[in-house]
Amino acid sequence: MSGVLIVTGVADADFAEEVRKTTRGLDIEIAHALPAGEQRTVLLVWSAASPATAADVPTLIELRVQGRLVVTRRDDTPLLQGLGDLEIVPADAPARETAFKLLHATLAPGNVATIPKAMPAHVPMVTSLPPPPSARKSRAAAWIGAIAIVLLLAAGAGAFLG
Repeated sequence: MSGVLIVTGVADADFAEEVRKTTRGLDIEIAHALPAGEQRTVLLVWSAASPATAADVPTLIELRVQGRLVVTRRDDTPLLQGLGDLEIVPADAPARETAFKLLHATLAPGNVATIPKAMPAHVPMVTSLPPPPSARKSRAAAWIGAIAIVLLLAAGAGAFLG
């Protein structure tokens, strides 16, 4: 079993082969259907000839959550319902850009920028700081401090003179 699966329609097989050649060194299999419960990194070549169906959406979403899904467009065919928020390699991108994304997903699954990060279950609680004093309270405190200094100086001067 290979480490990467490129799922493509027959019409896009040449593009898939170009991506495979660009990523020399990766063990890549090209298929015309997505196996249920796929565990490899998957490149889905999306076009009107795409072999993916609505039944594939749960597997594709799971692959996306795990950071093991790359989708590249070959035309303007709308994505399947539930996949609209995926980062997609645009149709005019060269095969080497798709290959780069595929390499990244294969070598560092879970580090793809498009993966939403879930909060860990044990997030420590952070206590909030008290609100800063209002400007009015700050001015009053400054006046009280100034008056106290004047009274201390006056008392010191009176003791010195008297």
